[in-house]
Amino acid sequence: MFSEETLEELLDEERRLTFPRFDNEDAFRLGCMLYADGAEEEAPYAIRIVVDDLIAFQAFMPGTGAENSNWLDRKCATVMHTGSSSYHAFVAKELYGEKEEWQRDGAHALYGGGFPLTVDGQLHGVIAISGMPHAKDHARVVQTIEKFLRSEA
Repeated sequence: MFSEETLEELLDEERRLTFPRFDNEDAFRLGCMLYADGAEEEAPYAIRIVVDDLIAFQAFMPGTGAENSNWLDRKCATVMHTGSSSYHAFVAKELYGEKEEWQRDGAHALYGGGFPLTVDGQLHGVIAISGMPHAKDHARVVQTIEKFLRSEA
């Protein structure tokens, strides 16, 4: 189902979807876009945007709650540990297995929905959602970041 090419495509997304600058106002605008885009989805989700270790935006759509918050914690931990999307971590696990302790420690989630917030080439945080099947979580985050970047151009 997955291949080295899949991993390369995910890395390409991460290289493309970076920000020249990103502050708390940007977090609010992007978070609101993610929330509005949720109306198009089949299931509600929770949203968290972390900027420089600060939760700069967080929202829980009706029907989400503490379980989603736990998933957000774990997806954010994965992104901050790897510097890549949590979906990238999932695909790597599927291809190569769980080779490191952190992959099994319960504090990380190797499932899609967490995406690196890269500003001027440096990892500054995470954009994450939780609530749909994890591949859809990943796709929604990517689509909304793309839309946000187009609106800022």
